[in-house]
Amino acid sequence: MDQRIYEEVEWLQDYRSEIYHWNCLTLIAQAARNVIRLEGVHNLIAESFIDSIGELHLSNDEIPFVDKITEFLMEQARDLKAGERLLGTSEPIESVFGELKFLEKEQQKFGFTALALAMFAAVGPIDEVTVRTAMEQVRQSDIDTWYKNNIGESVQKQRRSLRKRIDRLIRKVGQKTARFYRGESRAI
Repeated sequence: MDQRIYEEVEWLQDYRSEIYHWNCLTLIAQAARNVIRLEGVHNLIAESFIDSIGELHLSNDEIPFVDKITEFLMEQARDLKAGERLLGTSEPIESVFGELKFLEKEQQKFGFTALALAMFAAVGPIDEVTVRTAMEQVRQSDIDTWYKNNIGESVQKQRRSLRKRIDRLIRKVGQKTARFYRGESRAI
């Protein structure tokens, strides 16, 4: 190392143990994040976390942090049944909505909400047999019925419908008002 650089950072030698401790805490936190991100939350998540930090050389100073994370993970998984798994991060959801927005641009005539079904196809296993079976067994009317029963009208569609009703009322009131001004004042 260049002597000048060494002289500039020499004071860090006094903090060697603190730097090591903070580095260990960072590695522990990263391990917890990675386990949760990759596995989600399940009833063995605490054990997975402990396994993931097994290679780290921890001192007694880091054990309380490990214990807090372990307790937190056990608390999160406490009510889960065997085999049940929850998302540990919003990344999959964000990815699915990104795919949905892409599909919306590609299939604009169907509208954003109607493409919600396509979202599920985008994340499931796709093979020729699955696609063929779906194409043979599911009709557009089935999708429309499911959509109507489970999703309903989008906010945009509700606004358009309301706008049409308001426009009709304005025209109707305008026609009656025009008759009144022309002297055709029948009951309005």
